[in-house]
Amino acid sequence: MSVGLVMVVLSALGLAVTVVAWGVSAQRRNRRNARFALMRRGAEEDITRLGEEIDQLDYEFQISGRGGMTADADWRHALDAYEAAKNALMTARRDEELHFVARAVQDGRNALNRLRARTSR
Repeated sequence: MSVGLVMVVLSALGLAVTVVAWGVSAQRRNRRNARFALMRRGAEEDITRLGEEIDQLDYEFQISGRGGMTADADWRHALDAYEAAKNALMTARRDEELHFVARAVQDGRNALNRLRARTSR
């Protein structure tokens, strides 16, 4: 066998391995991106629901004449958590970063629950 033929065969094998590796990598990347997009949509929905809860409670305060409750520390904490969740979602680029969104949403809900508990007495 000639050196030229050996080089052609080795180059073809190298190219085949490269193409297969690239294809596997692209599939993993596509699956990861699809999973992230799905998780991101879920996080967006959680933030939207938190915003709706805040709006509903604000409306309840306004019609009940307890509009001053919006000066409460838990009210402010819920609003801050809502903003933090939106900001965390904007900056999230990986699945792992979406837990900051979930934590902020949960903090906001906890603050609203504390506020509801105090105002229902």
